[in-house]
Amino acid sequence: VESRDPALSGEALLTGSRGLGGSGGYLEFIFRYAAKELFGVEVQGELVYKTVARNTDFKEVSLEVDGRPLLTFASTYGFRNIQNLVRRIKGGKGSYDFVEVMACPEGCLNGGGQLKPQHALVPLPQQQDESNNKDNVVPAKRQTNLAQGKQLLARVSEIYSEHPYREPGAGLAPAVYAAWLGGVFTPDTTTHLHTQYHAVPKMNNPLAIKW
Repeated sequence: VESRDPALSGEALLTGSRGLGGSGGYLEFIFRYAAKELFGVEVQGELVYKTVARNTDFKEVSLEVDGRPLLTFASTYGFRNIQNLVRRIKGGKGSYDFVEVMACPEGCLNGGGQLKPQHALVPLPQQQDESNNKDNVVPAKRQTNLAQGKQLLARVSEIYSEHPYREPGAGLAPAVYAAWLGGVFTPDTTTHLHTQYHAVPKMNNPLAIKW
């Protein structure tokens, strides 16, 4: 994005937080901010995640002080993992202070809007000629497409991570909050910028749902 902050001398920067994969999420920023504001803990260096059930698209990170957990965040990518997350919470196997959910497996850079790879970025292993076996032609082609897709995703993620960025709250944001809304945590900020949630009543008749 093109910045209008004079302090940046017209340099274009991505405004976001270093996060998992290439989704540009705010889990890491919120984790560090909450640790500092709520518990006075400055979280330095990279966050240490642990995978859930050896699933790289479902990860947890915790803040512990003297062996006592103070915060637990989770990141889930893909609809299947969203279901796994709900089951885990309902089953009492997980309790989280913040959850970041992305619909696309492996993150937004692997989303439906991503361009399809036209060829492999590096040579792929030669596959056996299965043209005479109609049952195996589709699986072989699918494996090639998956390999090409993973190559492209890795390259796009590399480019994304190399791009200069700044954390949320830098630049003109504090001045805008102060001048227009009277600060960060004010009634005007809550009214105009914060999302309001409410419970949706359960409908016994699915045909009565109003979309």
